[in-house]
Amino acid sequence: MSLSLWSVGAGSAAILASGILRGFTGFGIALAGVPLLALVAEPRLVVPTVMFLQIASGVQNLVQDRRHIDVRLLLPLLPGAVLGIVPGLWLLLWLAADIVRLGIGLLVMATVLLVSRGFRLERQPEMPTLLGLGAVSGVLNGLAAMAGPPMIALLFALRRPPEIIRATLAGYFFFTGFVGLGMALLQGVIAPGELWFAVAMLPALVLGLALGGRLFDGDFRRHYRKVGLGLLLLAGLAAALRGALGLWL
Repeated sequence: MSLSLWSVGAGSAAILASGILRGFTGFGIALAGVPLLALVAEPRLVVPTVMFLQIASGVQNLVQDRRHIDVRLLLPLLPGAVLGIVPGLWLLLWLAADIVRLGIGLLVMATVLLVSRGFRLERQPEMPTLLGLGAVSGVLNGLAAMAGPPMIALLFALRRPPEIIRATLAGYFFFTGFVGLGMALLQGVIAPGELWFAVAMLPALVLGLALGGRLFDGDFRRHYRKVGLGLLLLAGLAAALRGALGLWL
């Protein structure tokens, strides 16, 4: 697949913005990056690209923030996350690109609505519920490299502190990105040579993570929820509109 220099430049701008969000909140590479990259590239290429970038960003987070990871919550989610990836990859191959774009956008906006309306859990769900959430997350990871919505909603609903949310999401995305990319390569969703697009996004990602980290360590941290949710809403709206226009025109 060939992409123009404009596509690479626009993709880098999208990943820069997504990296800032990821560095600040612990999420955003997929929730913001997938909708924005889907504006300039096919979802079949976007999904493995974002998985690759999840791995790259996760390395830094795991080194710096590993002590804040909520391991007791994270571990029960992982088996379902692995099992759900393959069905998601099958859906990615079968569904039209604009349907995937529309679904991605609607999913992002639904997640923002759920979290912003104050949905709250008083205690951590039981094991079967966590396994189910992990499986849903895995399907979304295979379909759109967006394992985040169930995890983000869960952590915000449990009212975890920002540093716990940020570190736990980073660890989870590193794991799901690694497994998802490996399965995408094995299933033939993407050829190894097509990962050049992901590699081209790395400078923008590194810069975005650095800028986002500075924001998290500064006074801007008190706006943690509002900034993250606002930017995600805009990204979801853009993808949904692109998908809807592609289907209807």
